[in-house]
Amino acid sequence: MKLRFAMEVIVSSLLILILILFLTPTQLTMPKSLEMLLLVVLIVGFLLFAGLIWKEKAIDEREDFHRLAAGWLSFLAGSAVLVIGIVVQGLQHEIDPWLIYVLSVMILTKIFSRIFHEIRH
Repeated sequence: MKLRFAMEVIVSSLLILILILFLTPTQLTMPKSLEMLLLVVLIVGFLLFAGLIWKEKAIDEREDFHRLAAGWLSFLAGSAVLVIGIVVQGLQHEIDPWLIYVLSVMILTKIFSRIFHEIRH
């Protein structure tokens, strides 16, 4: 279990590093070919991260609670950042539709997941 956790931390850290690289002024620091390579690395890294999350299994109730708490906190943090982005861009009168799409998908997934698990149990 410790190895899986270490892998998750390493893959997550690499994903964050790649995302930070995309925030730099790309014309100054990265040629287009490097930017395209980073997009491929980002996709592969995210697929690895998703695989680690998908295969995650709790051994006992305490570990299951920690997984649920991490997911709950992640959902709230992601939603809060999206809402802040929508508010900031709304004040500038130019809301990026992707912010709305992502927040909507997150909320719909949460609702459908709850419905699915309520019906199943």
